[in-house]
Amino acid sequence: SPSLYDEETAEIVATLFAEDFETFGYRPVEAGRGELGGWVGNARPYLAAIPEIADRHERIAVLHRSAHRRRRSSEGDSPTESDSAAEGSPLRGPEPTDVTSPTEPAPDAGDGTPDTVTDP
Repeated sequence: SPSLYDEETAEIVATLFAEDFETFGYRPVEAGRGELGGWVGNARPYLAAIPEIADRHERIAVLHRSAHRRRRSSEGDSPTESDSAAEGSPLRGPEPTDVTSPTEPAPDAGDGTPDTVTDP
C-alpha cells in the first residue's frame, strides 16, 4: 500500500529489492500520503493469526529438538552446551521437553519417566 511508504523509504525498498521486482514482475513501490485505515482493515485478519502461527512454529521447534536429543541419546551421545542454550524461546522462556495433544499420553524420555507436556 502506498500509504506505508514515504519517498525515502520507497526509494530504499526499490533499490534493495530491484532484482526481485524484475525477476518476479512485482509492481514498483509507490510512496504516498494515504491513510493507513484501509491497509489496517485489510491486514487485521492476518495480523491476528501471527501469534497462532508463532505458537505452531515453536511447537515444531520443540519436537525437532526432542527428536535430535532422542537420536543422540540412542546413539550414546551426551547433550552439548549448545543444546541447553537452544532449549528456551527468546519470547516465551523455557520450552517443554515435548508437546503432545491433551488426549495423547506423554512419550517416555527413555529413562522411565514421561517427558513434560504443557500447552502455552
